[in-house]
Amino acid sequence: MVLQAAGEEIRFHKPLIYQPEAADAPRQEVDGRFHVSHAGQSHVTFEVASYDHARALVVDPVLAYSTFLGGSSEDYASAVTSDKSGNAYVTGSTCSANFPTTPGAFRPTQPVHGAGTFCNDGEGSTGSDVFVLKLNPAGSALVYSTYLGGSYQDYPTGIAVDSLGQAYVAGGTDSFDFPETDGSVCAPVNVNLGNCTFQIASSCEGGAAYSSSNFGSFFTKLTPTGGGLLLSGFLGGSGNDRIAGMAIDSADNVYVAANATSEVVQDTFCPGVVYTSFGWPTTANAVEEFEPTQGWQTSPHQAFTKIAADTTEISYSTLFGAPNLSPMATAHAILYFDRRG
Repeated sequence: MVLQAAGEEIRFHKPLIYQPEAADAPRQEVDGRFHVSHAGQSHVTFEVASYDHARALVVDPVLAYSTFLGGSSEDYASAVTSDKSGNAYVTGSTCSANFPTTPGAFRPTQPVHGAGTFCNDGEGSTGSDVFVLKLNPAGSALVYSTYLGGSYQDYPTGIAVDSLGQAYVAGGTDSFDFPETDGSVCAPVNVNLGNCTFQIASSCEGGAAYSSSNFGSFFTKLTPTGGGLLLSGFLGGSGNDRIAGMAIDSADNVYVAANATSEVVQDTFCPGVVYTSFGWPTTANAVEEFEPTQGWQTSPHQAFTKIAADTTEISYSTLFGAPNLSPMATAHAILYFDRRG
């Protein structure tokens, strides 16, 4: 049975119909199928061959495939999507050094982690990496599988795929060396802070240095074979910014929604050394171009950004939400933006 929904196809296999085993009778398979009651109507019924009406009849959907996936340590799936051919795309976090990857993948081996990282305390540990993989329609083989990340914690929150089979992944990173492509949304910025160990690797990397409670955000676009990066870069400010969701439209524009605490201020980490913090990037005439008030890092503010197709150019980007939320406050909203943001 094939259903049309939101421009996509949903396919159901022929149902499995049977009468379960009973004390005085074995399990009995029963022939049957989906049946459209009348042409042009949307009513679907089951057409079933003769069976024993005194016994239970079970109509089960057919499991197309089911499989384990992972390595010898902790692995967490975060998001899944599929393309029109039935290939499945999965992303998540892994602590496994032997997570299954494929030859020719962008990064077939686990990234080298920085000193003091560990990966034995769940998804929030400091050494987790992103994995991105593509399963064939039968679920019997990996089309590709790759690690993605840098020296510290990296985790995905969303995945999407376009009509060419190019996968887009977005999430959070604490790795100053997360892989970037030329023309990344945020150009690298190197700052020498003298005797202190703090380092800014990008103007919107999530913080001046590695910190287990301070994350940046990333978005990455992979080639159809998973063998390279078409686009990859940081997104956000120099505070704690987390992409919560991502989508692409029919023209391959990328949309991300995030929770951000970044604001433009002067911070001092070392005596006599001052550096500028970067806010979440916004565009002119946005709903909110600037933070509502100084000192709002204590509570996240929401951000919504559109990135033009096949580029790192920000089409529009805005902050939104109520100012001065307490650290324990939570806000929920459903928003609709016009094409200009």
